[in-house]
Amino acid sequence: PRQRLVRLALTRAFAPRGSTQLPELISRVSFLQPADLDAEWLSYVGFVVLGPRAVRIDVADRVRAELARQARVGPFSLPREVAQWLGCISREVPDLIQPLGYRRGDDGLYRAPSRRRRRVKRRQNTST
Repeated sequence: PRQRLVRLALTRAFAPRGSTQLPELISRVSFLQPADLDAEWLSYVGFVVLGPRAVRIDVADRVRAELARQARVGPFSLPREVAQWLGCISREVPDLIQPLGYRRGDDGLYRAPSRRRRRVKRRQNTST
């Protein structure tokens, strides 16, 4: 909590826009993103925007790690505690994890984001 207050003070000093409503919001795990606060500004005070909500970065990382752990074994259903971690109702969770790359399949199970492998271009030997 102290670090968040320090970040808020620094952010107010260097980028004061829309910071009047943030003190009451900063104590929450997540909140609906106000229209006058953009994602970059919220990142200054330790929040990341996932869907319509701003989520504390440590909580978003915890959720990401848990979903990655679940996805290692294949398609999975959402753990119930994810909604509690995110400070929202369970209906909102799919909108919040979609920016992390998780998609719900026709069977109702979630799948990990697909990882595209980068193709390494081989150098052609130009010396003859």
